[in-house]
Formats: sequence, structure tokens, C-alpha cells
Amino acid sequence: PCQMPCSGGFKLRWRVARDTSAGECPGPWAQTESCNMGSCPGCRCPPGQLVQDGHCVPISSCRCGLPSANASWELAPTQVVQLDCHNCTCINGTLMCPHLECPVLGPWSAWSECSAVCGKGTMVRHRSCEEHPDREPCQALDLQQWQECNLQACPECPPGQVLSTCATMCPSLCSHLWP
Repeated sequence: PCQMPCSGGFKLRWRVARDTSAGECPGPWAQTESCNMGSCPGCRCPPGQLVQDGHCVPISSCRCGLPSANASWELAPTQVVQLDCHNCTCINGTLMCPHLECPVLGPWSAWSECSAVCGKGTMVRHRSCEEHPDREPCQALDLQQWQECNLQACPECPPGQVLSTCATMCPSLCSHLWP
């Protein structure tokens, strides 16, 4: 039987080989056929319009739906969203994304040394990006990351002394120089 009573459905039929001793049966094991192609009776929007929020709107005004983990996210017409490395645009109710592969990103480098021994410094790391004519450009990608480090306050030094980065390895008293 047809899966839909109107506005287009399909019928499915398949075959089962009863005797496989002669080898496999040639041809497809299943076939589909369109059926009930006539429009369903009822109210419709005029050509070039669809129902949105209970009203007929031009197709160019249709929002795009983007499923997410806990709900669906709606995008306004012409709104742009980044998916993977692509900037996709909502056009006529459909999310249009370029048919280009994402660029090939290299591994992250090790973090640099912290820029300060105390009092809040920063570390940085980098990664490379391989440009290719058939791929999205690398320019908009995250190729560098920063992270705060050594957030503890620096100690206050007595008058005449300065903060040193070699704390335990360098001599701090005259007696440290004695044999």
C-alpha cells in the first residue's frame, strides 16, 4: 500500500530468493514506486509562500532551523552562523553552506614559558594551517591561544632588594659564597 493518502508517497516491494543454489539473483532486491501524487484537499498558501507562525509568508522570509542538543535553534533570513569552518547563511528557509573542505590544521605547539614569574603572566601556543585552493581559507580560524599563568601575587622585597627569577639557585647571602 501507499504510505501517504495524497501529496505523494511511495510503495515498496522486495523479493526474497527461495533457492540460492544457483548463485545470487541479479537485479535489485527492492523497488520503490511513487503513488498518490495528487494534492491533499485543504487550505494552502499561494504559490511562492509557506506557512510560518500560522501565517503565509514569502519563502524568502522563512527562518532556518538548526537542531541542537536540547532544542532547535532558529536563524533569521540572511543570518550567518559558523558550522565547522564554514560560514553558512539562511536563504529561503534553507541553511546554505559552501561546498569547500575545511582546511587542514596542524597540532598545537607546546605552551610557551610564562611571561611573568608572579603577578599574572601569559603563555601562548600556535598551530599551523595548510592553505589549499579547494578548501576554506585559514584566516578566520583559531591558530593561536593565550592562557593566564602565575596568578599569585609577587612577594614584597625589603628596601634595597629586587625580585629575582632565580630564587633558589642563586646565592642570596654572603655566607652562601663561603666554602
